[in-house]
Amino acid sequence: GLALSSVGDMQLDGTVDVTGDTALSATGAMEVNAKLTGSGEIDLFATDNMIVDADVTAATVVLSSEDDLLVRSQVMASDLIELSAGEDGTGGIEITAMGSLETTAIGSGVSLTTGADGGDVLLNGSITALNQVAVTSAAGSVNGDGTLSSGALSVTAAGDLADGASGSVT
Repeated sequence: GLALSSVGDMQLDGTVDVTGDTALSATGAMEVNAKLTGSGEIDLFATDNMIVDADVTAATVVLSSEDDLLVRSQVMASDLIELSAGEDGTGGIEITAMGSLETTAIGSGVSLTTGADGGDVLLNGSITALNQVAVTSAAGSVNGDGTLSSGALSVTAAGDLADGASGSVT
């Protein structure tokens, strides 16, 4: 396994391949700029913004940011993907057109949650789970032109809820 913590920002600029669990924590921003692979759980936490610009693959992937979370690459897990932004109350999640979240095992799921005081979910990429996809924006909107595909879908927004002109829900 691998456990790293930083009292400042953290950048992953080289490929990281871990046998076992991975726990990375930054008191500041976190950027994933190179492929991150693990055989167990990958758990990333930042007190500032988090940007995922490279593929992340594991059995379980948990990405938590006290501010905004931006995914511009593929995040894949066999069992579970959890994204949480606005741990301090405000913060949104954006999955760009180049970003995707996908779980592959039977019973697998994807969960997205934004801050209790503010934070939108913008989905322009794809989210795929064989079982459950749950998207919750406790104080914001859920919008985008992305693709959502799952066996069961739950979307909750305090604000607007729209799938865009080219969005797709399956």
